[in-house]
Amino acid sequence: MNRLSRSNVSIIIPAHSESRTLFRIIREAKQVQPGSEIIVVCEAAKDHTARIAKKAGASKVVRSNTLLRLNEGRSLGAKHASGDILLFMDADVMIPSELLRQYVRKAEEGWDLVLNPYSGISPKHPANIAKHLLNHMLGRPDLSGSSLITVPHALSRHALKVIGRIHLSVPPLAQAVAVANRLPVTTSGFFRPVKMNKRKPVSAENVKEIILGDHAEAVSYLVSQRGLRAGMTDFGRCREAITLPVQLL
Repeated sequence: MNRLSRSNVSIIIPAHSESRTLFRIIREAKQVQPGSEIIVVCEAAKDHTARIAKKAGASKVVRSNTLLRLNEGRSLGAKHASGDILLFMDADVMIPSELLRQYVRKAEEGWDLVLNPYSGISPKHPANIAKHLLNHMLGRPDLSGSSLITVPHALSRHALKVIGRIHLSVPPLAQAVAVANRLPVTTSGFFRPVKMNKRKPVSAENVKEIILGDHAEAVSYLVSQRGLRAGMTDFGRCREAITLPVQLL
């Protein structure tokens, strides 16, 4: 791992309609490290969001002419980031700056991906099962349900180059690419994301389907790289036997 003696941090905050909380979250983010680059990504139509971001001291406000999903906002923010370390937040989840600094320190130690060890509320939820399954298939069961879906998380500039910025819009796929390319991945301080705004732009069922679909993309990538069983053992089973004539068995 390559340790950074001194790092420049870009903090990326996708925002939608979180005008009530955005100001406070930007102010908290500015406490992470002096001179941190704060990037807020919002829709062009949300003039009030852009105004609040600028008033709170955001370094850059990136305005998209299209409606972005949260993860697409992260990808767009990464495009405009100049830091050695990219730290990702959500505009309606207040995360203490002292916790965020733990993620930065891990990245400075040489970890390319630093994940939140929070796995989800219910171990039986389909999304949580998918996270555990993917990490198992990646050969990293120690990560449990840790995922790039969950904030906060941090990436090194090297990780961004290896993963490809566009893949950040599909977090499980980005995680699969990172681990498949042997990037050092770890977890940092536990944080349970609690949204401060009660907005529901999409239903819980739709969110579940999006997460499961994203994990399916990650599994498809592993199959394309490692073969039909994605590198998992078949325990010596002779599947060809089922195609043989009965009298030969």
